[in-house]
Amino acid sequence: MTKLPTPPKSSFASDNVAGAHPLVLEAITKANAGHVPAYGADPTTVRTEQAFKDLFDHDVVTQFAYGGTGANVFALASMLRPADAIVCAAQSHINVDETGAPERALGTKLITVPTVDAKLRPQDLESAKSMFGNQHAPQPGIVAITQVTELGALYSVEEIRSLSEAAHSMGMFVYLDGARIANATAALGGTRETLRSFTRDAGIDAMTFGCTKAGGIFGEAVVFFNQEFAKRSVYVRKQVTQLHSKMRFISAQYEAMLQDDLFITLGGQANKSARMLFDKTKDIASLQLSSAPAANSMFPIIAKAPRAQLQGWGMCPAHRSGTSPGRSAFRRESWGCRRRNKAQSKPDRARGLLPPKPRFRPSSSRRSPPCRPISRGLPPPRRPAWLRPYRPFASPPRQPECLPGCSRSRSRAARDRDDAEAGDRGRQWPGDRRRF
Repeated sequence: MTKLPTPPKSSFASDNVAGAHPLVLEAITKANAGHVPAYGADPTTVRTEQAFKDLFDHDVVTQFAYGGTGANVFALASMLRPADAIVCAAQSHINVDETGAPERALGTKLITVPTVDAKLRPQDLESAKSMFGNQHAPQPGIVAITQVTELGALYSVEEIRSLSEAAHSMGMFVYLDGARIANATAALGGTRETLRSFTRDAGIDAMTFGCTKAGGIFGEAVVFFNQEFAKRSVYVRKQVTQLHSKMRFISAQYEAMLQDDLFITLGGQANKSARMLFDKTKDIASLQLSSAPAANSMFPIIAKAPRAQLQGWGMCPAHRSGTSPGRSAFRRESWGCRRRNKAQSKPDRARGLLPPKPRFRPSSSRRSPPCRPISRGLPPPRRPAWLRPYRPFASPPRQPECLPGCSRSRSRAARDRDDAEAGDRGRQWPGDRRRF
């Protein structure tokens, strides 16, 4: 294979591998001071909710959740009605990257539409018209889109507006997954007015406002423009396990991101870096990079062997050298032979990368004997009724008698005598010694 130069300090795998912005860390440190009310009643969360209202210049209701998948489930749960289904692109995150969470957690149906760039158009909703009014079919209730899409495409303001008008005319609502909302805002204009133009003004009913991919640590904000969904969301968030007790540590990140439009600045920097990478690699024919990235996502075509080499080359230094605790412990303790593991684990334990070796390991001969029931002399407890074999009250067919001379042969009188002696131990049929 080709010898590669010194690997970069940064990774191009995903925007999830980067750390947090210093201002976000500083905001969390400030929020950590003192004792404040929980579950969103703290001053930081109250200020951040007001900051979202100022951002959209609208009376929005903002609810904070743990992460992207949980926020999607929470928002959709607040919007769904009984028997409602969700119309989405076949490549959408809720369809292929969330382990079926919306369908399992909400009991809904995803109506997927095959697309080229993971973007829905108004004509894509025509196929769902035949389902309306059919009592045997789920009723399309929500149109879910992603901005920026999972394939790096960008919705224009007019595209979202026309799609929302088509959905609303059919009685459906529109949900926007904004995991990379910062990149989309920076790419379409880089101002607050730009953000409002393709969300509030375009007819979006609810959306997620991503923070983690833009420079946060964890958490997601769900913004409701539709007040009907906002009222319901107060209770649904707890029901879908997205209510954080110390919510100030999520809202503090957003307070820092919204101040001076830091999220737009960071989104613009990511978009610019992706364009620089494209300019450096667009002349490599095998990558098949036909057009510049609309935001911060690129999808080159790389063969399997070079791809594995690049992945190993682009990993962080600790993982490349095998000195990271998790990688060393997993590779050596799981895949290697026992003797080699014993020899190689000594320096790791000396450096504190592996837990100390136990001083005593009981052998099979030293193990304690299995426990025995204390009441060995008592009869075993009677099994519950649902575990007993079913026996109808009609007499079972008579079992054939044993041959003469058989030690197990019994006379009718002996059987009747045994039945009489049984007494209140339970009724028994002739020839049947089992109880019921």
